[in-house]
Amino acid sequence: MLIFNPALVRVRLELAASYFRIGSYPIARHYFKQVVEDPEADDVLISRANEFLDVIDQRTRESFVTGVIAANMIFTINANNGPSSRDIVFRDQILQLTGNDVTSQTDVGASLAAQITHVYDLGGVTEDSWRTNAAIYSQRFSSTKDGAADVIVLRTGPQLSIDEDRYGVKVRPFAEFDHVQSSNDALFTSIGGGFEITETIDSKLTLTGEMRLAYRDYHSDNDLDGFNLRGGGTARYLYDDDLTFRIRALMEFDGANDRPERSYEFGAEGAILYRYSSGLPFATRRWVATGSARAIYRQFDEPGTGESDFTKKRRDIDLRLGLSNTAYIADGWSLLTRADYFVRDSNVQNFDIDSFTVSIGAQFNF
Repeated sequence: MLIFNPALVRVRLELAASYFRIGSYPIARHYFKQVVEDPEADDVLISRANEFLDVIDQRTRESFVTGVIAANMIFTINANNGPSSRDIVFRDQILQLTGNDVTSQTDVGASLAAQITHVYDLGGVTEDSWRTNAAIYSQRFSSTKDGAADVIVLRTGPQLSIDEDRYGVKVRPFAEFDHVQSSNDALFTSIGGGFEITETIDSKLTLTGEMRLAYRDYHSDNDLDGFNLRGGGTARYLYDDDLTFRIRALMEFDGANDRPERSYEFGAEGAILYRYSSGLPFATRRWVATGSARAIYRQFDEPGTGESDFTKKRRDIDLRLGLSNTAYIADGWSLLTRADYFVRDSNVQNFDIDSFTVSIGAQFNF
């Protein structure tokens, strides 16, 4: 088609995308650059070509660092994850909690998050690499101390192909460290390891699985130190260039060495990502709107001798719904807006909570 009509910019873009999907990055780059430089190309085609060029630049470097840094302003009706009522059940009697911040607190705050990945190409046609991921999150509210949270996660390990197929099964054994603080006090530290498995079925469907076993040390005298097992699986389906579906199943087990407490968690989450053109001349790429839903069942196997709320085993059901929009406004820069609704229904009414949170902020991708 291009031989008979070289002016077909969209055909040139699809040809470049085809070379991209089979891993012929130099040829794909050549055609994508022609699209970007073509005076007949509209903003949508140029934006799509630039997205592919960014990925090609990342995949063809021997060693590179990529990531995102985000800062957000937050408004929430439940900064401390507190109950809506002061009434609690204790040994079948209704009592009232005292204090100014024991129930849900409406507050404003801010968060800072960073996710950084270093990739070193181990060579070979299958693109094996050594990957190191770091994630940091910090949150503070203006007057609610119990809403403060800090999380650090570090994971490193090789991503290896088990055959000669560039898009075949890849296995990544890894070591992982994490540290969590709550209300400005250290909560726990974990160290362990596990593995990831990724299978690219075709250009549209990718499957991943993960399992991690770690020893968790709680920084208190509650004797809850023990092993933590976490796993999950994700399916990502690229319906077309505009629409992506993602479904994930997850589980977690937390056990104590010297006490009979155990907790189990099972859940699922799904998300729909829609990419669209904003129509604004300064937008460097298509914007992304995301809708998500997550449901979790959690059980605490604590010792109990009766059926009162104080002694019976606790069981929770969590539901979280979210809507977000990422507006790419300049090279690397974007505005992120998000709204979340969270509700927890527990058989022990003291732990029933609900929360609505909105945030707006800026993020930088590099």
